[in-house]
Amino acid sequence: MKAAQRREQYLDFNITKCSLKKVIGAIVPCMTLGLIALVLRLASRRTRGSRFLLSDYLAIAGWMCAWAVGLAVIQESRIAEVQPMTPSNRRTLLKISFVTSMSYSIGFTLIKLSIVLLYRQLFPTKFIRASTTILTFCIIGWGFSLVIATIFTCQPIHGFWDVDIPSKCFNTKWFSVGNGIPNIIIDVCLLCLPGTYFYSPQWIFQPR
Repeated sequence: MKAAQRREQYLDFNITKCSLKKVIGAIVPCMTLGLIALVLRLASRRTRGSRFLLSDYLAIAGWMCAWAVGLAVIQESRIAEVQPMTPSNRRTLLKISFVTSMSYSIGFTLIKLSIVLLYRQLFPTKFIRASTTILTFCIIGWGFSLVIATIFTCQPIHGFWDVDIPSKCFNTKWFSVGNGIPNIIIDVCLLCLPGTYFYSPQWIFQPR
């Protein structure tokens, strides 16, 4: 399939069929909950009189990237509602999508690293330290690969948003699959890892 056709399919499937109201309704509550969780986390540090740690700064940076992604997606939907779709708007949408993908890759890598560092602080066991070390390498590898894959989705690079020039782009369907599978595996590991501490003998038999 030609690169131009793939970009057209991407626009049709990912952007132009999403109404602005639905996008705002999905993004704003999630980002607001994220902000509340971040504020409570930082407030707990202040309440206990402890200084901010690297995990806190990573969480702040990750949240900022996540908000940037959310605002960019809202802007995409706003532009997509202008019909008929002009070549200029199409190019703008794809440029925003390119930057959004980069922000997503960096932001969620930082958030995952923040969680890993928080686990190391809360659960100082050998197993947790070993597991989080492995997860750290996996997360950094996932994030780095995603950034590189996003940059070189098309050859030349600007062929991603300039559909009028000859270019070669790989299938975005398999790009999503390649991103999603390791992302889900990492998230499941992050979700389940604290359970290994609470079911450990030292926790079960610890005097209350």
